[in-house]
This record gives sequence, C-alpha cells and structure tokens, in this order.
Amino acid sequence: MPSASRPLVVDTNILIDLHRGEVIEACFRLPFRFLIPDVIAAECKTPPASMLIAQGWLEEVTFSGEEVAQVVAWAAQWPRVSVNDFFALLAAMREQAILLTGDKALRRVARRHGVDVHGIFWLLEQMVVHYQILSPSNAAQALRSMRMHGSRLPNDLYTQYLDRWGAS
Repeated sequence: MPSASRPLVVDTNILIDLHRGEVIEACFRLPFRFLIPDVIAAECKTPPASMLIAQGWLEEVTFSGEEVAQVVAWAAQWPRVSVNDFFALLAAMREQAILLTGDKALRRVARRHGVDVHGIFWLLEQMVVHYQILSPSNAAQALRSMRMHGSRLPNDLYTQYLDRWGAS
C-alpha cells in the first residue's frame, strides 16, 4: 500500500473516468492529498474541477514562468503528449507525487523521469482492497459504467479486474 502522505496528481481522464463510474465521491474519501494543475482544472468541465476544488477535494497547483518554459521544451521533445499533460507531470515531479493518468504516452515519459504512475484500475484497487471504501461489486459496476460511457479501458485489465471482483 502506498504511503498516504504522498500526494496524487490527477489528470483530466482520471476525473472523467471517476465521474463516468459514479465513484468520484468515494475516491475523495481516500486518505491522499489530490492535486490538479491549474490548466487542467480550467479545462475539466465534467466533472467541474472548480467544484471539486471548492469542496476541498482537490488542491490546485500553479506554475512559475520557468516551469512553463520547461513544459514548452518537453512538448517540443515529445509531441505525442499534450501540454496540459506535461503540467501534470511537472506537478508530480515537483510535489514528489504519484501521477494518475490513463494516457499511455504520458505514462512512458513520466517513467523516464522517475515518476511513479498509476491509473484508474490502481485507484479502484485502493478503494476496494486497501481502504474498503467500495465493495468489489461496486467497483466492478463502476468499471462497467466507465466503459459504457466511453472510457477507453484496456480490455485485458478490464476483464482481469471484473474477474477479480467476481463480476464478469
């Protein structure tokens, strides 16, 4: 189990998946600090990040001019990763946080920079196994709902977790 003292940096697709799975409130009962870059908070409308920040569930991270320049340099070096995703990476590096994303290209770059990266399956596992916030059947239903509403979940992991939680 990861240390709850390490913050988690979320990107847009994680928040969208949590919303689609109807487990966003359950997620924020986890004993982690959840951080979101200001540029991602500004773009995230469903769910509205501004509401999650106002409720104290997310903390907004801002950046200096030098940090923005670093992001621009990375974007030129790795064009498959969005500028906003690089802000999530930078926040994770600066805060010594775990980066939560489902974006494959961002995961690769983050690992090259020594950042711990996880996705929605890891987050659900924290809620089910480590903190007992969700039952296995509720987590399986959340996965089905995410997929039904358009989340791009890898088939192998999707099936593995449904089997694990007894709901295939």
